[in-house]
Amino acid sequence: YSLGIERQFLSNYAFKLFYVGSRAVFEAMNDFIARHSIHSIVNRVFDFEEAHEAYDYFARSGHFGKVCITV
Repeated sequence: YSLGIERQFLSNYAFKLFYVGSRAVFEAMNDFIARHSIHSIVNRVFDFEEAHEAYDYFARSGHFGKVCITV
């Protein structure tokens, strides 16, 4: 069995691993969010046809909150 094709394919990708915590920590975080009614702030919503404008808006970094594209 040869890994020639697979190795060439995978050489174009960089894999980065990071630790995000345990399942218990994740569940505790979700419980905290629910108990305190924490929610995301949406700054602006773009239609799908305006996706290029949405990315430009996001790239300017002048927003506070989420920049969304409706599908």
